[in-house]
Amino acid sequence: MRRSLVLLLCASLSAACGLRGGRVAVLEENDVANIGDGLDTDRDYTQGGFAALTLSAEDTPDWARDAAAAVPLFRGATEIHLGLLLGQEMYTPEDLFARRPNPDDRPYAGWLYAGLALEGRTLDTNAERRRDRRDLLELDLGVVGNASLAEPSQALSHRILGIDEAEGWDNQLENEPAIQAAWERRWRALRGDCGGGWSAEAIPLVRVRAGTVRLDAAAGGLARFGWNVPRDFGPTTVDGTGLGKDASRPSPWAYLHGGGEARGVVHDLFLEGGTFEDGPSVSATDLVHDATAGIAAGWGPLSAGFSQTWRSPEFRERRRYHRFSTILVAWTWWF
Repeated sequence: MRRSLVLLLCASLSAACGLRGGRVAVLEENDVANIGDGLDTDRDYTQGGFAALTLSAEDTPDWARDAAAAVPLFRGATEIHLGLLLGQEMYTPEDLFARRPNPDDRPYAGWLYAGLALEGRTLDTNAERRRDRRDLLELDLGVVGNASLAEPSQALSHRILGIDEAEGWDNQLENEPAIQAAWERRWRALRGDCGGGWSAEAIPLVRVRAGTVRLDAAAGGLARFGWNVPRDFGPTTVDGTGLGKDASRPSPWAYLHGGGEARGVVHDLFLEGGTFEDGPSVSATDLVHDATAGIAAGWGPLSAGFSQTWRSPEFRERRRYHRFSTILVAWTWWF
């Protein structure tokens, strides 16, 4: 709620400063909202909150355009958008009431960060074919450890939901600065028009992340089927869809989507302990895969989506898959 209020305030201030358009997105990932589960499901990647403000191409500052022009990945892009991000992630072991670390389970960890993102969209001149491409470069700076405020954030949410509070946060990873860079490409490889406004699409993706937080590479994609499917690239926080100079308010739309990705992991701070100091750790697996299914819909400036993700074990001491849900709400405005 506080994140949403802050974003709405930022949007109001930006409007007062003369911005011609923008998109505010709030995303919540949590295993407490899993389909078919009760509330007492905190473990592994237990919560992630993200908020993003995406500026229109016209309002993206010159320094961001110049930076994009210097990157070959954005060559030929028809639109450049700047995104501002704020996020928090938290990780816990399965037993929240053990006061000592379990050597066979992951440690407590939190990660609080702010980031900048450049989104470059290369749109097909054939609007029906839509062989579009999207590149995203993101740089996040933040802190891991007690300073991430993961413990009080989880305690507050547990009190609101009436869940017992975790007792092992004293064993979380030590405070340290953290940096993370990421590049992701999505493109529309296939689109079929089914008539009556119905269509189907296939959107592959590749991603590379490097920094003190993670070092990994992923490949995957999603397929979706729906009515009046927007010309975007699936659920994402930094998204300039509808923020073009002559964009009009979209008609009602909805679609179902499903997909997955495989990820090769070289380093994961949240499993391997601290970068500068040794901390509780487990043995990270080299390959992790996700499967996701969900639904998204929108009308005018408002859009929302829900999805469920199934993740393979991330460390060798764990054989069980992990599940978490994602809720994404976005509001786009034009002037």
